[in-house]
Amino acid sequence: MILITSENPHKIGKIRGMLGGAESVSLAEAGLADDCAEEGATLLEIAENKAAYYSKKFDGPVIATDGGAAIPALKGWDARFTKRFGGEGLDDFQRMDLLLEKATRLKGKEREFCWIECAAIAEKGKIIFSACAKGDEGSLQTAYDAKKYKKGIWLCSLWFYPELKKNFFDLTPVEREKKAESSWKKLDAEIKRFLA
Repeated sequence: MILITSENPHKIGKIRGMLGGAESVSLAEAGLADDCAEEGATLLEIAENKAAYYSKKFDGPVIATDGGAAIPALKGWDARFTKRFGGEGLDDFQRMDLLLEKATRLKGKEREFCWIECAAIAEKGKIIFSACAKGDEGSLQTAYDAKKYKKGIWLCSLWFYPELKKNFFDLTPVEREKKAESSWKKLDAEIKRFLA
């Protein structure tokens, strides 16, 4: 049994797919509180700290991930805080509005960004696997369609693929398979190799 240290339904689904049928439980299913402070100098360090923390509370391997958007031209942006951008008191719509406001002056290539996802597996407080993968590249839209929003992946509402001229949520299943969430695909391959 593997513990997935997340309460995000999108992320839990992705990680379960990576585990190739291995039995897993989420924090809620294991009866554990989401009480680990997400601290670290990098996305990888945050994932490793989270995996190590919960592996001291759970009898078995623990997988943790942390991801964020790298937006090089946006002054003050930190990929580590993508999920909590603007502070804990904001909802996802307020986050999107704040990001659009801060990115108002960015034009053309300055609006380009990419996703980075990191994963770590720990057991009994020790890291036994960790990796990061650079994924999708896109452009920050200037507006979003609130009807397309999905909880847990707020930034996808602003994710535009210039070569396809489509928002993330407008991609066909084939386009999503080829273009979207490539960081997860890279991690999937590495985790499956490790677990084999």
